[in-house]
Amino acid sequence: MATPIQAVITAIEDRTETVRILTLMPVTPFLFKAGQYARLGMEGFEPRSFSMASRPEKDGRITFHIRNTGGGLSAALGTAKTGTRLTLEGPFGDMDIAHAQNRPVLMVAGGTGIAPMLAMAQEILRQGLTEEGVKLVFGARTQSDVYCRPELDALLSSGEFTLTEAIGDVTPPQALATENTSLNQHVAYLCGPGPMVSSVRDVLLTRGIKASNIFSDDWSKESA
Repeated sequence: MATPIQAVITAIEDRTETVRILTLMPVTPFLFKAGQYARLGMEGFEPRSFSMASRPEKDGRITFHIRNTGGGLSAALGTAKTGTRLTLEGPFGDMDIAHAQNRPVLMVAGGTGIAPMLAMAQEILRQGLTEEGVKLVFGARTQSDVYCRPELDALLSSGEFTLTEAIGDVTPPQALATENTSLNQHVAYLCGPGPMVSSVRDVLLTRGIKASNIFSDDWSKESA
């Protein structure tokens, strides 16, 4: 098990009433890959897992998307101020962009499960891992819950990224079930509420994606 290190909140951006973006600066180097997650801790609260929403940066900054679920650490982080010290443990997770090498990429996210997808999409495009492009299906309750519009617009401007929004009654599994594109050769990354991840996996298997080409992390059930 990795030894937790100290990190300081250096910036906060509230995107909705319940979602904020925290930027942390570890006091010692924290090495990770885009797509992985960490355990955040704060004095007096049980640690919880959150994906890094940024790819590794030279200056060491790390971004997290935090949804305030009304209690525990998420509520504490929802009211934390800059300068607050946290513990950072990890990295963990098996979602690795290396699997995207020379493959068309499908990402499916719900809620704050979009966080690791943004990091991976940025890094896949930066490294030019695929000439097939990156497709994201993003599920949200309402348009206002698409809180990461600036990041999505930046990816869309690359011309190598496409977005399908599954809003309200249209769920990500439903959007995928009606997708006309063949998915046989795709690698898929999933993150979001547990039931959504499970349903999407079932749809992808029926659409021809091999189980060995579908990647997700179970922590997403607790906080997305």
